[in-house]
Amino acid sequence: MNGDVLTVEVTYGGGCADHSITACWINTGCATSDPPQTGLALVHDAGGDSCKALVSETLTYDLSPMRDCATDRVFVELVRHDVSVEYVVD
Repeated sequence: MNGDVLTVEVTYGGGCADHSITACWINTGCATSDPPQTGLALVHDAGGDSCKALVSETLTYDLSPMRDCATDRVFVELVRHDVSVEYVVD
C-alpha cells in the first residue's frame, strides 16, 4: 500500500494474448468489525491464451472508493490469496 494505491505483483501462464486482471470489491461495504474489513478479488481474463510462458506483471489499483468504510483504516483481504493489507485512510 502506498496512500490509496495497492500494488500487486502477479505471475501467470500465457504469453500469446493480452490478459486483463481486474480488482473487484466483493461487497459494497465493510464489515462492522473494529477495524472494518472488506474483500477484494482479482479476476483474471486470459483472453483465450493457451501458451505456457510465465508472465510477471506489477499492477496498481486505486482503493480510494473504500474510504467511505472507515475513518482511519480498513483491512482489505485479497480473496483466495491469503493476503491481507491494512489501508490507512487519512
